[in-house]
Amino acid sequence: MRTSEATIPLVATDQAPVSAGVRELRDHLSRYLDVVKAGHPVTVTEHGAVIASIVPVRISSRTMELYREGKVDLPTGPKADVDAFLRPEVQGGTADILDDIRSS
Repeated sequence: MRTSEATIPLVATDQAPVSAGVRELRDHLSRYLDVVKAGHPVTVTEHGAVIASIVPVRISSRTMELYREGKVDLPTGPKADVDAFLRPEVQGGTADILDDIRSS
């Protein structure tokens, strides 16, 4: 659904997914983010082709409970790059590692 100044505010329903071209999204970003905040995804297109989707963050009720109790922090940025983690050098297989643990 493309929007113009006359169709504000945006409304998302299960029957009518919201999509926006790059320029439209750029020009009216806060309105599209309001749609996402309301729990609906926004599909981003470029020259008619889908290039991205903006989706609401889903946090479980248990995670929110732990957050309110101060036991966990909510994510504040993108997930870490897996390749940035150091990978331990291991000789042998899983059975060798388990044998070492059991003998300790």
